[in-house]
Amino acid sequence: MPIRHAVWKVSARLTPLTEVSLGRELLLEDMIVEAPEILSERWLLIGRQVRTIHGGIIDLLALNQDGQVIVVELKRSLTPREVVAQALD
Repeated sequence: MPIRHAVWKVSARLTPLTEVSLGRELLLEDMIVEAPEILSERWLLIGRQVRTIHGGIIDLLALNQDGQVIVVELKRSLTPREVVAQALD
C-alpha cells in the first residue's frame, strides 16, 4: 500500500498544494541537480548517471558531511520489489 503525503501552503489559510505526476524521472533529476538542497543542504553532489563496475547506472551520487557516499536512485512507476532489487544490485 503506498504512503501518501500532502504538502500545504501556510499563509492566512492552509491550502493543500496540487499533486502532479512527473512525466519522466529525468525531469526530477534535472531539478535536483539545479537545486541539490531539495535532498539535503549538507550533501555535495559529485556525480550524475555514474556507471558502476557491475554495468549499472547510479542516477545521482553524493557525499554527506561525514564523507559517506550517498546513492540516489529515482524511480517512477516501479513496484517496491523492483526498486529494492535494483538497489541491492
